[in-house]
Amino acid sequence: MYLYFILVTLWVLPTLAIWVEYRRQTGPLLELAGKWFLFIGVGVRLSVAGLSQILRPGFTAAMLHLDTGAHVIIQELGFTNLLLGGIALLSLFKPGYRVLATGGAWFMGFAGFLHLSRLSRETTTNETIALISDLWIFAVATVYLGYRIVEKRRGTTGRMTVS
Repeated sequence: MYLYFILVTLWVLPTLAIWVEYRRQTGPLLELAGKWFLFIGVGVRLSVAGLSQILRPGFTAAMLHLDTGAHVIIQELGFTNLLLGGIALLSLFKPGYRVLATGGAWFMGFAGFLHLSRLSRETTTNETIALISDLWIFAVATVYLGYRIVEKRRGTTGRMTVS
């Protein structure tokens, strides 16, 4: 189930949304990629993960081989995920939040590097999926952020500040 959720939120839905909107020619491809990967890949994914960690911390504890004593910390992580996911969800309606929403993707990227440092024979399939997906969204958001910086310097895009 986890694999399907990741595939849908990090590849299928964002790609479909980009394709539909690009065919209508409503904006540059990299802007559309940022819009949809941040909204779905970061916003939906982190919000759902946050709610899961708050309501059922045992899932994350099992994935990371942690005992029940870690449940409180996992729940606190869930609130962080919910906050960062919420910012990315808002970025669909407030484009000025998109650069801010890349922070959630960077958070995921740092978690991916942590998963990478933990690779061993005991690494679960779900942790491997998290590693790959976290690094993927980190890469996509970093490309988007680079695009926004270049466009800002050229003066061809709107403000990068939160509005």
